[in-house]
Amino acid sequence: MLTLIIQNVPQIQLPANSGRLQPRDVIEIAAIFLGPIVALLLQGQLDKWRQIRKEKMSLYATLMRLRAVRLTPEYVNALNMIDVVFKKRNESERKIRAKWLILMDHFYKDTSATDWDERATDLTIDLLDTMGKSLGYEFEPSHIKRNAYSPRLQAIQFREQEELRKRLLEVFSGNRSIRVAIFKEDFPETK
Repeated sequence: MLTLIIQNVPQIQLPANSGRLQPRDVIEIAAIFLGPIVALLLQGQLDKWRQIRKEKMSLYATLMRLRAVRLTPEYVNALNMIDVVFKKRNESERKIRAKWLILMDHFYKDTSATDWDERATDLTIDLLDTMGKSLGYEFEPSHIKRNAYSPRLQAIQFREQEELRKRLLEVFSGNRSIRVAIFKEDFPETK
């Protein structure tokens, strides 16, 4: 059967100078061998670019999602990843890093200043606006500031927890006491 197939293959007439490789032949051979290698290298680079974009988008999405509750560990972790994900590869990343450094500097200032929180909000919005523009989003800063949902109850709970924390610290540091009273047990017996 194999001999039948081989016999039916048309014969190719080689040119008279078939002993020498022509430039065209070298190019064809190189394309056959190098084509798949180049394709793999290009695919690897494309995958790397996609991964970088995915990391940037994930970080931006986390910061946008949690912008109304900036004290969550996830939000703080995302802020701390900005210098890892945005590595100053281009001008837009340099702008993001500059905005991030300004925000970080502000976080180390005295938080009891009257306009500290408002300034932190403005710097955060400026950072998110710059990040969004570098990723193709065109949100207005007012949209970033006002269109974040944070339940009132969550804010109340946070303030209550903060108040409890402060009072417990006062007790443990000896600056506040806990009042104790003894009551007469005057409860009816249960059967």
